[in-house]
Amino acid sequence: MKVVFPLELERNILEICAQTDLDYAPTLLRVSRYVLTWIRPVIYEVLTMYCYGRQSPSREAVKAHGRHVRNLLIGPQTNEDRINACLLSCPNVVNLALWYAPRLSTRNRELLHRLPLVRLSMHLQSILNADYVAPNLMEGGTPQAPKEVIEFLSLFPRVTHFDMLGGVPFEIPPCIQVLPSLSFLSLPHALENRSGFEPLQVVLKRNPQLKLILLLLVDHEADDYADKVDAMIEGMASEDTEFC
Repeated sequence: MKVVFPLELERNILEICAQTDLDYAPTLLRVSRYVLTWIRPVIYEVLTMYCYGRQSPSREAVKAHGRHVRNLLIGPQTNEDRINACLLSCPNVVNLALWYAPRLSTRNRELLHRLPLVRLSMHLQSILNADYVAPNLMEGGTPQAPKEVIEFLSLFPRVTHFDMLGGVPFEIPPCIQVLPSLSFLSLPHALENRSGFEPLQVVLKRNPQLKLILLLLVDHEADDYADKVDAMIEGMASEDTEFC
């Protein structure tokens, strides 16, 4: 007797197969027309562009199927035009890793702000104006959150996860207070300054809603740095905030 699966069960099985082995997934596109409509979004749900050692899909393919992309990584081997092309073709991205350090153009920023982002990983120093000069604490300068960074982040009200990459000037972390939905934050280790851990202290004071803060440390300094952080946050962090 011929066994006929319910259509919804058949779809679940094929989608799981495609998600489990993306190299095999394109084979499923030839099963039938309706299976193609199920599997194509799975294949293009995650897209990696311009990363070392990874072959990127053609611009034509991204333009044709970019509406299915939810998770986008744009690597360092790119430029302004490539970024614009990716963002224009992928309007539904919710998780974005923009691993591009040079300064973002005005057009790059406009396209980023159109995305319904929930998770963001990027170099914030790429937002700074070309003539930006960090305050010199050794000369009595006062750390001020850069206006351009605040304006940029304030347009992402739904971002819950933020990964701050690179060598971050100490005056930048406090800018995250303009992200009202932020719950998870990843910071690089190089946050100390003449005043100790002031940037991290400001982050804790201004963002009590944070659930998890991930501090990225290098091996030789991890223990010493962790001890300092433990001493600094005692009585300051919310009981619901977890460090790791």
